Amino acid sequence: MIDINDKVKLIGKLFIEDTFRSLSEWRASYDINEQEQSVLYQYTTLESCANIIISEDIWLFDSRHCNDEQEYKNGLNFVKSSLMESNIFKKFDFPIEDDLCRHEYDIDTFNTVSREIENRFHNFNSDWLCYVACFSRPISNYTRYRTHLTDDLLDNDNLVMWRGYGNEAKGGCLGFNHLSMEHQTRDNPNCLLVEVLYDVEDKSFFIKCLFRTIYELFCNNSGLNYGIQRSDNLLELRIEKLVGNYDVNDLFLGLAYALHLVPSFFKHAGFEAEREFRLIHSPEVIGRIDSRVSYLGSGKDARPYIPLSSVINNLDLPIINLTLGSQVSDKDFHDSLFKSGAWGNCNANDIALQHSLIPYRS
Repeated sequence: MIDINDKVKLIGKLFIEDTFRSLSEWRASYDINEQEQSVLYQYTTLESCANIIISEDIWLFDSRHCNDEQEYKNGLNFVKSSLMESNIFKKFDFPIEDDLCRHEYDIDTFNTVSREIENRFHNFNSDWLCYVACFSRPISNYTRYRTHLTDDLLDNDNLVMWRGYGNEAKGGCLGFNHLSMEHQTRDNPNCLLVEVLYDVEDKSFFIKCLFRTIYELFCNNSGLNYGIQRSDNLLELRIEKLVGNYDVNDLFLGLAYALHLVPSFFKHAGFEAEREFRLIHSPEVIGRIDSRVSYLGSGKDARPYIPLSSVINNLDLPIINLTLGSQVSDKDFHDSLFKSGAWGNCNANDIALQHSLIPYRS
């Protein structure tokens, strides 16, 4: 059993946020258009829509029990292979001098630090788990899928998602205010709201940046063992401001913790059309039975989940709209939303109701 305290979690979270900023800058240098998304969508059954509206809560599922059971394993294998020092330099082509690094590059020092991270990573690998809630971004948010045809559709008329998660367009899609979700998770060390990465180049760049962070924070330019650089490193200043006192071991554990979160938002490129965002929660203590965990289903098909309200105190779930799939009849809506008491409930007063505009064919 390994205690990962809030200090370590916050350091790991800052590592990831800093790396996503670097990724955005790198994409911008290649003229890859990124727009801010104001809404995050969740496609599901009408019954689930009703339950979410009534309870004002959503469930986060164990990442090892996703629809694709190989999903988390594939991401974990990507990270593990990256930790093999013989692969790091070959795979990510680290330069001897990099204009993104202030220091003269020293491979021996880097390898020493990488082994420190790897030891901590594998130390709690077998008991590691994350809980995730999955959302999708607006289709207009991503240039590749933006055509003249999408101008006449809703921003959540993603046929792939209606087929895969919206009960063959017989379900619904709830829209959540992204900024509100981000605000409620920002200062919570147990929550991370991030974009899912599909592209191999994005993943490789992300891991490279994490390893570069190791180098910048732990290596001195004389190559003597490792130590914390007190300089103009903005990430380090943020850590000092938000975390306060910390030591080298906290930073090593923080980076190892960040690497354990990474597989939860690395997915195969074949799923890129889902344009997913994920809300990720990690347990307070790794290896301990969590009393908050319930199970959906039974037997070998049981899926562990945790309510988001048990992770975020005073959760204010920012539902802004409900879109009905194109195959939903008036009777379906009445039976699922009205009979359950979800529609007409005071929780639904500010939720806009709309209908999918995309022609659906199975």
